[in-house]
Amino acid sequence: MSGDILEQVYLGNKVLDFIVALGILLLGIIIVKIVKFAVLGRLKKLAEKTANTLDDFLVSVASKVGLPLLYLSALYISIGVLNVAEDFQRVVNYVF
Repeated sequence: MSGDILEQVYLGNKVLDFIVALGILLLGIIIVKIVKFAVLGRLKKLAEKTANTLDDFLVSVASKVGLPLLYLSALYISIGVLNVAEDFQRVVNYVF
């Protein structure tokens, strides 16, 4: 029964393909959260200990620009698993 559900096709993709894409997206989000708390947290603490402000600025930029790019990358990779319309794929490739 469950094998039949996973093989059903919607929008040109099997249900299993959607599950894999969702899993990739969730894994990407988890990885970004780990990077945010572990790596950027440590860098922020190290930057606060120094006298110059350049490292504080770089950590701030990494948080404000780098993290959203990592989230978008996870979304891009997960979309890449799916068969999508050619026009949509062109838009995704243009944006990324």
